[in-house]
Amino acid sequence: IDADEFILPKDNRSIVEVVDEIFADNPNAAGLGVNIFAFGSNFQDKADYSRGVLERFTRRAPVDWTPLLPSDLPGGTAHISSITNPRRIDYFYNPHFAVYLEGCAAVNEIGEELELFYNDPPTVEKIVMHHYSEKSREEYINKVKRGTADAYHNVYKYAEENYTHDKPENEVFDDSILKYREARQKILNLNIGNSNFLKKVTNLNKINFDKIYKLLFQILIQDMTKNKSRDFFQDKLETFLTCLHLVEFMRDRIDKSTAVAFEEISLKAIYLTILTEVNLVDINLLIAELPNILKLNYPAAESICKVCVERIPQMFDLYRGYDPNAWRKFVNLKYLVEMLKIVDDLKK
Repeated sequence: IDADEFILPKDNRSIVEVVDEIFADNPNAAGLGVNIFAFGSNFQDKADYSRGVLERFTRRAPVDWTPLLPSDLPGGTAHISSITNPRRIDYFYNPHFAVYLEGCAAVNEIGEELELFYNDPPTVEKIVMHHYSEKSREEYINKVKRGTADAYHNVYKYAEENYTHDKPENEVFDDSILKYREARQKILNLNIGNSNFLKKVTNLNKINFDKIYKLLFQILIQDMTKNKSRDFFQDKLETFLTCLHLVEFMRDRIDKSTAVAFEEISLKAIYLTILTEVNLVDINLLIAELPNILKLNYPAAESICKVCVERIPQMFDLYRGYDPNAWRKFVNLKYLVEMLKIVDDLKK
């Protein structure tokens, strides 16, 4: 998000808590579309830098302000920004909206799937974004003169002579983000006496390598020792792919034998997972990671390669059900199967 945008969860919860709640009810959700409140000038002409943006601008557009864009799509409050799971993204359609892997989707806060960079009618009961793009007349004029960083010409439509405070962005008074900040500060103050909490706050921007190691040990050693049934590996492909990346991330901070063991166990777990009933999302996740997996010289990596040669052709039927016209995907899958067979023959 930009420096003039602020995500506001409702009910004084954290962003993580709200997103987790929404994603928990939508297993194929790979992104959350957050509607955007556009804040106006608060009828201010001069810039008052003695106070912050949140204090100075407390008037915004209505929830139902969704004017049509030149493309005939709804804009205004219907516009969204996205909180996404990067592993499930194919590519970004624009900075606000990603195109996801087949079987994945962006949803709004009530779980409805979104197809483009808008959510109309807007849903703003759980989470919303506040956008302070205009500010005072003085600040906006300076912004117009400065131009944009991503275009060779100035794309701003408004100059000093047609700037007006009489806009929808000034209609509704809203100081909810100030109340949220105050409430979160009280929660912080309640925990100040807790030494463990203070240590946690102090290290917020530091990577806790010990915690990562313990997490890997729990998943790859303790959990897998206790649970060897087929059901344990069902729907855990993304978990074990993440473990594989974490092992690589930790390689310089743990001894070589431990790194090798964690890496090999991660690959074995991935292999056992793809032997279960995988869905279209799982297969896409696996295909995206295959180049990294095939670089690793372990028997489990070879086993994954062989299973993919057998299982990927099954995707033809899955794709037919999902998108009958996806001929490029069929061609790419054909090439992928041929590549895997070549890799398998070379390793033999």
